Amino acid sequence: MEKLKFIVIAFLLVHCSQSNDSDPISGSQIPGDAVVQDYVSTPGLQKATVKSGDITLAEGDFLDGLHQGTWTTYDPEDGKVTSITTYLKGKKQGVELTFDNLGYVTSKAYYHNDALSGEYLLYKRRVIVERKNYSNGLLNGLQQRFYNDGNLMEEKTYVDNTIDGQAKWYDQEGSLTIEYTYDMGQLVEE
Repeated sequence: MEKLKFIVIAFLLVHCSQSNDSDPISGSQIPGDAVVQDYVSTPGLQKATVKSGDITLAEGDFLDGLHQGTWTTYDPEDGKVTSITTYLKGKKQGVELTFDNLGYVTSKAYYHNDALSGEYLLYKRRVIVERKNYSNGLLNGLQQRFYNDGNLMEEKTYVDNTIDGQAKWYDQEGSLTIEYTYDMGQLVEE
């Protein structure tokens, strides 16, 4: 059942973020199976809703055929929110949140111009289990992984997607167990 949910959500995310050639607006991101309503007071702004029977699978706004503002996806079985993503002129811009079937946040990411930019967090039941930093879609800065109880497991630094500097691993009590040094991706022999 979880596999089916994942497949449906993955399909929606891909389907809703790609252009639809059958749409009359060239380059439109509006899904072909969406019910579209115009906002009379704002020319070019439309609300699109994708449904499966009575269940809403996704909904959001489009400006001139491109994602604009908040796009929300829902679980096809129970209708709970699975993700909220913000867009500007068809590209991810701002926060993106994903949720598990209990409503807990599973990830929080920031985007600029469709590329990860800033802090990226992974959660397991409200506990941060991974923290990464991005700049223009590349890992940059301190990256950390945590045990399920929130204690630090490992930390390392990246420069433009390449590990650089100290990489450290800790046991569950917080004691340093392993430490390596990297120079732009190359392990430094000691």
